[in-house]
Amino acid sequence: MKRDALAVGTPFPSEDERRPPVLPPAGALAWGDDACGLWIDVDLAGVVQRFRWIEPGEFMMGSPDDEPEREKDEGPRHRVRLTTGFWLADTACTQALWRAVMGGKNPSRFQEDERNPVENVSWDEVSGFLRRLASLVPGIVAELPTEAEWEYACRAGSETPFHFGATITPERANYDGNYPYAGGSKGKNRKTTVPVKSFPPNDWGLYEMHGNVWEWCADG
Repeated sequence: MKRDALAVGTPFPSEDERRPPVLPPAGALAWGDDACGLWIDVDLAGVVQRFRWIEPGEFMMGSPDDEPEREKDEGPRHRVRLTTGFWLADTACTQALWRAVMGGKNPSRFQEDERNPVENVSWDEVSGFLRRLASLVPGIVAELPTEAEWEYACRAGSETPFHFGATITPERANYDGNYPYAGGSKGKNRKTTVPVKSFPPNDWGLYEMHGNVWEWCADG
């Protein structure tokens, strides 16, 4: 389902329209509502994955001109309104989930823990994974988020460079601490991915939205 921005003056979705059209949706083993919002658990080839409901809303996409270490393609900053909510996995796809769905060889370089996110997979390979995943649970549509949806979910209502604040350290995310952000102090370089849920989630219950692995989106 394509989720477009509303035209100027279009009424914002009502409270009822901001909730999932069906609850629980097809394939849900369990569901609930906690401090981060609605969630469902889905059994995918023997691996249980949690999904979070991301309500429709609007946010400022991109970074302001004065943000430290800003890249040219991170602007211009502009308001985006998402008109339809969507379910989003609360973690990156783990190696355990990838192997359960795809079978065969683990393509990842860092295989110390099956809870580590899968890496070394192309956009086309991920598209094949999603098609196979959808075939396992009749009635569901499996797709990558758009770039706007991903940033909206990552920010979780924040307007700072990172969902947890104005700066980042290796204690809050997994990245090469030899390259500190905006003149900060150097920190740990783990030289490997780490298991999902190694760091606290953002306010919408999503883990490792910064660092660990690059994540594919549906569009550019």
